[in-house]
Amino acid sequence: MRPRLYWLLVLAGLLREAVAGPLVVDRMRLSAGGGRSAGGTLALVSTVGQPEAGPRLAGGSLTLETGFLVQAFAGAGNQPPTVTFATTNLTVLHDSGAQSLPGFAGFSPGPAAEALQTLLGYTVSNSNSNLFSAQPALDSAGTLTFTPAAGAVGASTVTVIVQDNGGTAGDGADRSTNTFLLTVASAEVTFATTAAGAPGSTVAVPIYLLAAGNESALSFSVNFDPTTLSFLTATVGSGLSLVANTSQAAAGRVGFLVGRSVGTSFTAGSNALGTLNFQIAPLAAVGNTSLAFGDAPVPREVSDATAHPVSHIRYLAGGVAITNHATAYEGDVSPRASGNGLLTVSDAAQIGRFVAGLDPVLTTGQGSELQRVDCAPRGTLGDGVLSVSDFVQALRYAAGLDPLTLAGGPTGLAAAAVPKLATTPTGSTTRTMRLVSGPLVAGEAAVISVVLTGTGIESGGALSLGFDPAVLRYLGAELGTGAPDGTLLVNDRRVANGKLGLVLALPAGRTVAPGAQELIRISFAVATAPPAATPLVVNADGPVVREVTDVNATPLATQFLSAQVPISLPPFLKLLGQQRGVGGALQFAFGARDQSAVTATQAARLEAWFTRDLGRGTWEPLTGALTLENGRVLLRDPDAASAGFRFYKVIESP
Repeated sequence: MRPRLYWLLVLAGLLREAVAGPLVVDRMRLSAGGGRSAGGTLALVSTVGQPEAGPRLAGGSLTLETGFLVQAFAGAGNQPPTVTFATTNLTVLHDSGAQSLPGFAGFSPGPAAEALQTLLGYTVSNSNSNLFSAQPALDSAGTLTFTPAAGAVGASTVTVIVQDNGGTAGDGADRSTNTFLLTVASAEVTFATTAAGAPGSTVAVPIYLLAAGNESALSFSVNFDPTTLSFLTATVGSGLSLVANTSQAAAGRVGFLVGRSVGTSFTAGSNALGTLNFQIAPLAAVGNTSLAFGDAPVPREVSDATAHPVSHIRYLAGGVAITNHATAYEGDVSPRASGNGLLTVSDAAQIGRFVAGLDPVLTTGQGSELQRVDCAPRGTLGDGVLSVSDFVQALRYAAGLDPLTLAGGPTGLAAAAVPKLATTPTGSTTRTMRLVSGPLVAGEAAVISVVLTGTGIESGGALSLGFDPAVLRYLGAELGTGAPDGTLLVNDRRVANGKLGLVLALPAGRTVAPGAQELIRISFAVATAPPAATPLVVNADGPVVREVTDVNATPLATQFLSAQVPISLPPFLKLLGQQRGVGGALQFAFGARDQSAVTATQAARLEAWFTRDLGRGTWEPLTGALTLENGRVLLRDPDAASAGFRFYKVIESP
C-alpha cells in the first residue's frame, strides 16, 4: 500500500470513532484540504472534492466540517528509485588486474514517503566491452567489480538502470538511469606518499610517472593553498629538462614542462620526474593540505617520442601533512624558556637581548635555551659565541628567509664568563668599524660616531666601547644616518665602569650602503676639568662581541679601530651663524661668548683649519680666511662651493 492511502484509512477510522462517542486527539498535527491543525485541536473546514461525510461531527477536541479532500491524501504516482556513485569519473591503470570497489554505488527506492518499497533489480551495461576481460558489475551492497583486459587502454561509459516495485500507475515511474565514465589509463602521474613538515619548515614533494614506455614529455600544473604553502623551487632528475611557469604562484598555481631528450622515452614502470619544494606557513594549522594536478597556467598533456599526444592519463592528487612543532628549533626562544614552535619577531628581539648581554641564558646542554639562541652560523647550528650574527640569523628566521631547523650545535659557551672576542681578521681588509669624533670641549656635550666603511654587503654590527668614566658621562645612543631603519640594542649596565655594549641589525635582507656610513651616534657629557685627550677603545672583554655580519648571518673580516680624542678648553668664541655669499662662498660669523667685542689682539691669535674627513682626514690651514669686522670674526671659504664637503675649526694659538 502507498503511505498516502494509509493515512486516508486512519482518518476514516477517526471518523467512525467520532460517531461512536467523545473523541480526544491531543499533541497531533494533521494537514489536509483547507485547514491545518496546530496540535491539540484539529479543524478541517471548507474542503471540496467529495460529497459531505454527513452531519457536522464533533467529539472531544476533534471537529470535522463539510467532509475532507481525498486528493490531499492520494498524492501523485510512484517516484522513481535512484542510484548514485562515489565518483562519475573513475580511472584505473592498465593491466591493474581484478578491481573491487566496495560502496561505489548507493541505491534508494525513492523519497522518504516510499521507504517501504523495495528494489526489484538493476542492470549494468557499458559502451566498450572490449576494454574488460570481466565486465563491470554491481552487487546489492553497491560493490563495483571489473577486470581490465590485458594491454587494454581506453574509456567506457557504464550505464546502470535500477527498478523498484512501486509501479507506474498515476503517471508514476518505477525505474531510473545513471552513468559514470570508467577509464583504463595508459600511464599515471602522481605525487609521492604524503610529505610532512612542521609550520615554518620546508618540505620536498617528489612527483612520479608510472609509464607505459612510450611517453617522452609531459606538461601539468600543480594547485595548492597559497595561505598554507609557498612554492620555492622545482628540480628534475638526471637526463630530464624542466621549464617552470611560476607566474601564478601567488594564487597557488605553478606549471611545469618535463621531458627527455628528443626521440627518447621514459622506461616502462615508475620514473622519478622531480621534486617540488614548498615552505609551510609559520602559522599553518596542524592537519593536511592538498596538492592537485590542474590545467593552469600549463595544461595537462603527455606526448610520445614522435610528438603525438598520449591519451588516457591518470593524475592522482597528493598532499602535505602539517605536523606538530618539534620540541626545539634554532632561534625559538620566546616565550622563555622553551619557545612555542614559532619563529617571529619576538624571538629575534629576545635573541638581540641575549647578544647585547641584557638577559642571561637560562639553560645549557642538549635542546637548551643556549642551543636555540646560538643559531649562527646556520650551517653548524651555532659556534658557542653569542654575537650579532645570531641576531641577524634570528631576523632571517622571523622573516621566513630560512626554513626552520631543529636545534643543535654547541651545548655550552666558548668562554665561561663572557662570550669570546671574534677573531681579529688577518691580513689587510677594506672593511673597518671605527670611532669618530671631533675635538671634545670641556664641560660640553659631545657626540661619538660609530662609522662602518664597507662594501655594501653588511647587515649588522656590534662592538663594546671602553671609555674613562671620570672624563666622559654616557648620555644616550641612537641610530646614525647610515642605518635609520635598523634595530639598536644598548647594554649600558656597566657605563659606571666605562663599558658600553652596542648591537645593531638592519631588517632581514637589508644591507648598509657601501662606503663610510654612520651606524650609531653616542652622546657623552665631557668633564669640566679633563685631561688633554681621552682614549675611546673597542673592548676585547665585553659586554658584547665585536663583529660585522652580512645578510646571511656570516661574520665578515673587519678591522675595529679605537681612537684617541683630544679635549680642549671652552673657547671664548661662539658661532653666531653661517651663510653663502656671491659665487657660493661659505661664511661663518663668530662672537665672544660674553657678548663683548672681539679685539684685534684676540683675533690675531686665531687660525682657521679644514678637513674633508672628520675621522681620518688631515687638517689643513685655511689661510687668509679670517677677518675682524665690527667686533666679530668672519670666516670665509671661497672654495667651499667647488671643493666638496668640508669640516672647519677655529683654534686659538698661544
